[in-house]
Amino acid sequence: MTSTGAIALLSPSFPVAILLSSLALFRLISISAEAIAAGLSWGIKLIINH
Repeated sequence: MTSTGAIALLSPSFPVAILLSSLALFRLISISAEAIAAGLSWGIKLIINH
């Protein structure tokens, strides 16, 4: 679901500011998790190849 779709679907139930904040926080957590996983993968590969 895109952010526009989520806002259109949920705006009758929740204020738009809360929806946008929630979507931004979810995106931040998602990007952070990907960066941590990539860093761990790189670190493990570095240790194995040494």
